[in-house]
Amino acid sequence: MTLINKSVTINAPVSQVQAFMDNSEITPEWYEGMESLTPSPGYPTEVGSTAVIEIKAGGMTMESNLEVTESEPEKLRVFAMDGMIVGTNRWAIRPDGDVTHIDLTIDYEMKGGGIGKIMDKLFVERINDKNAEASLANLKNHIEA
Repeated sequence: MTLINKSVTINAPVSQVQAFMDNSEITPEWYEGMESLTPSPGYPTEVGSTAVIEIKAGGMTMESNLEVTESEPEKLRVFAMDGMIVGTNRWAIRPDGDVTHIDLTIDYEMKGGGIGKIMDKLFVERINDKNAEASLANLKNHIEA
């Protein structure tokens, strides 16, 4: 499994950050590489709700399914990913007065056996790392604007 950990501090109260993150209509505006997101009712706040996303990376567009597996308002959101990449996407949210800290952990594995592992180490891990960093920066910039 490949593990990516990123963090950001946003100068806004947790309620504002959570409300922004819960608006799935605008997620592709700040989530780097996401071309589209088609949610089921209740997504992303209800456990069991799902979304189909299209991610563009390295010139390829990949479809993936997300399912909310854990949801604690203003604390935690965990998504199971299934597609070309299988794993979890965990957003830990920590309020601290008028600022909010977010820790993003992406734990995944590429499908395709040995070839998938090689592709991950050569290209995909680097792209995912950059996209995670850019997504958190975009989230911060949008909320603080």
